[in-house]
Amino acid sequence: MNMKLILCLLIVVSFFDLSFAHAKKKRRKRKKSQVAVVQVDGAAVYKVPNFDSPIVSYLNKGKKIRASKKLYPGIGGLGSFYKVRIKKGKYGYVTDVDLFPVKTKAKKEESAAIDSEVFSGSSPGEEKPFVSEESGAGLYLSRWVGLSYNMVNFSEEISGKTFSENRGFMGLKLSGPKALFTSLPLELNLMASFSPASYYADISEGAEGFTLLADLLYVLPFIEETKYMIYYGLGPMVSYNSLRIKVTRNGVSEPVELDSQVVNLGLSGALGLAYKLGQSFMVKLEAKYLYEKQGHLSLGGGLQMKF
Repeated sequence: MNMKLILCLLIVVSFFDLSFAHAKKKRRKRKKSQVAVVQVDGAAVYKVPNFDSPIVSYLNKGKKIRASKKLYPGIGGLGSFYKVRIKKGKYGYVTDVDLFPVKTKAKKEESAAIDSEVFSGSSPGEEKPFVSEESGAGLYLSRWVGLSYNMVNFSEEISGKTFSENRGFMGLKLSGPKALFTSLPLELNLMASFSPASYYADISEGAEGFTLLADLLYVLPFIEETKYMIYYGLGPMVSYNSLRIKVTRNGVSEPVELDSQVVNLGLSGALGLAYKLGQSFMVKLEAKYLYEKQGHLSLGGGLQMKF
């Protein structure tokens, strides 16, 4: 009888010991985590802290979620991430600009509910989370689309002579992670001038045509604040010049029309300033140097909308 009693006491003591250890471990985990509010719709949860890693899920704007207090630097030095709990035993990483840590007086039951409803699409309780109007994804890590206008000092070599002229180019500007085919912070610029340079009037009987310039920049910020960002970018570029030129040949009374199609590959470098207007728009001022067979200096700006 005494032996059975001793065994029962050992089992009870062991149970309380394990429960105490579990509770202590849970408290330690709580100290290392915090409640955060998701700032953007469709915030990506990455498998590892890397914008190019697989996306394991998405979060809705306004969602309360438990995240680590520690910030994990992005692989390759790009961005910072919070570690979040997807479900029991499974974790992911969300960029710090997509989460806003908040102070909460919620009870342990509500805190546990937050853990279990990370991806359920509903917030526990009726309390509305505080979301700062200035918070959310920053200029650098948001997706933007818009129009640009650039004045390009366009140069080309014709019959051994170099000609140059300032030409206006209208453009389309698409920028930000996931704006294209990758999570990398790329910017695509497509620019077009729908009339030939005026110097063709001096060397021919007339010309018609257009010029296209395109570049794909890998963009990095020098300085990034809530309202503005100073950035630089580098990447490949391509130029396409399509012309129909009328020239006079010896012994021929009527001008002969020549068709010219020229494609050149090169590099593009940019330095710019971006400034946020309200919550959904951004204006950019930008200087570029486009180099293929000739160098072209470009000064311009653009207006983009978040999408």
